[in-house]
Amino acid sequence: MASTETTQAALAKQLGVSQPTISDWVRGNIFPDVENLRRLSAVTGLSFDALIGAPARKKRSASSVQAA
Repeated sequence: MASTETTQAALAKQLGVSQPTISDWVRGNIFPDVENLRRLSAVTGLSFDALIGAPARKKRSASSVQAA
């Protein structure tokens, strides 16, 4: 458990939020706002979709985008 808390504390420091806020996000008690999602995306390398648990979208080819 101490390892998780340390990781949450480090992430909280990077994002400028408290460790209990990170813990609440992890538990689903509260959700990060758009600005914190942007920061989380930058820090973790995860897309917004991945961070909010949205299903993966299929990438469309350039020809299908032009036809649409």
